[in-house]
Amino acid sequence: MYKRKFLYRGQSDHYEGFPCVPNLFRNPEQNAKRDFLDPLIFSQEMELLIKSHPIVQMLEQGIELLHDKFRIRMHYIGIAQHYYNKTPYLDLTSNLEVAKFFATTNYDATHDCYTPNTDTSRTGVIYYYELKYPDAFQQHHIYTSRTFGKQMFQTSEYALKTIGKQVFLRSGLQNGFLLEMEQEVDFKTLPEVKAVYFKHNVDISEEIFRKSGQGKKYFAEDILQHAWHDRLKERYQNRVVSREAVRLNVSRNKGETEKTIIAKLKDRGIEVDNYVPKFSEEELSSFYQDIDQWWEDFCSDIHFGDAEDELYRETMKQLRHDPKYSKYFTFNK
Repeated sequence: MYKRKFLYRGQSDHYEGFPCVPNLFRNPEQNAKRDFLDPLIFSQEMELLIKSHPIVQMLEQGIELLHDKFRIRMHYIGIAQHYYNKTPYLDLTSNLEVAKFFATTNYDATHDCYTPNTDTSRTGVIYYYELKYPDAFQQHHIYTSRTFGKQMFQTSEYALKTIGKQVFLRSGLQNGFLLEMEQEVDFKTLPEVKAVYFKHNVDISEEIFRKSGQGKKYFAEDILQHAWHDRLKERYQNRVVSREAVRLNVSRNKGETEKTIIAKLKDRGIEVDNYVPKFSEEELSSFYQDIDQWWEDFCSDIHFGDAEDELYRETMKQLRHDPKYSKYFTFNK
C-alpha cells in the first residue's frame, strides 16, 4: 500500500447494463430469495480444509519472536474466494500489471486456465478504486434502491479488506485486496470508483499473457489447488457437503440448527455426509518435501513495523528449528 493512491480491477468485458458485484450475487434466483446457503456451504467446507493445514494452525495460534507474540491473520473466506468459491467479496489488486492480465484474458472453467482475449469486438475495462485516507478501510454506507411492491430506498454497506500474503499463494501473487459488499451495492456506482474502457488488441493481449508466464505468475500451483481438483470439485458437482461444514454454517446463523440447515440443503438437492475436510497424506507429504525452502521464501518479504525488522524476520525463519514449533514443520502420518 505504500505511496499508493488506487487499487485496481481488470475485466475483459464491462458487461454493459449489468452491475459489478461479487460472484455470490450473480444468480438472479438466489438474489430474489436473498438465500445464499447453497454456494456458501461449499465455501465453508473449503474454509475447514484450509484450517486443517499445520502451518495455518501455527500462524493463527501465534508465534513468539524476540519475546513478542505475533499472529498472521488467515482470511479464510478470502482464500476460498481465490480458489473457486462464491463469497460476498470482489477482488481488487494493488498491482496494475495484475489488473491488466485480468483485463486482457478469458477464464476457461472447464480446464481451469486463462487464455488471451482475441475478441476485438468486446470492450474491456480497468476500474480504479481511490484510497481515501484516513478512512479507506472503514465501513462505508450508501443509499440503494430495492423493490417491495414499490420502489424503496435502504442503506447498504461496503468495506475494503486486506488479504495479502497467505500460506496459499494466489492472493499474495495477485497483490490481492477484497471489497466486502452487500447485495444491493454496485461497484460501478461507488464514489471511489472510476473506469477506463478500451478496445481489445490481440497483440497486446498476447504480450501481457506472455509476460505473465501464461498466467503462472499469478496462479502458481499449490496444495489447495490440488485439493480442489482432486476432491472438492467433485463433491461440489455431486452436491454433497460435510456435516462439519453444516456445523460451521449453523455457528454463523442465529436461530438455525443442524437439523434445520440439513433440511434446507435437502430441499436444494444437497446431501450431507461425514467427510472430514482435511488435506490428504499425499498432499501434505508433497508439501513438506521442500518445507525448508518454502518457509524461507514465505518469510523473506514479511516486514515488521519495527527498527529490528530484519532481526524479527531472521528469527521467524529459524522457527523451523525451534523445538516449540518443529512439529509444524515435520510431516507425520
